[in-house]
Amino acid sequence: MQNNEPATKQDLLDLKASAKQDLIQTEERLIALIRDVSDRQIVSQNELEEHLTEKMRDMQTEVIRAFHGWGRTTDLKLRRISEFDERLGILEERISAIERGDAPPKPH
Repeated sequence: MQNNEPATKQDLLDLKASAKQDLIQTEERLIALIRDVSDRQIVSQNELEEHLTEKMRDMQTEVIRAFHGWGRTTDLKLRRISEFDERLGILEERISAIERGDAPPKPH
């Protein structure tokens, strides 16, 4: 078909077939691009998840270490308080006995 000539039915059919083929190729390229982007996104999400998991484990380790150090000093303090409470209890028993007029209990 020349620029000045009217289009024939065959020209229109050829144009339609060519346009259809171009559309199919464009669709195939678009589908391939979408799959590629989707695959990259999945990889990126997996990498992000791994990174965040590692950071959370690091934070857990820091918290555990902090509580371990705090727990050791607190344990020592509580042991001293426990000994003190025991001695205070013995003294309270003796004072109560004296106030009631009972003879103080004999030491063990």
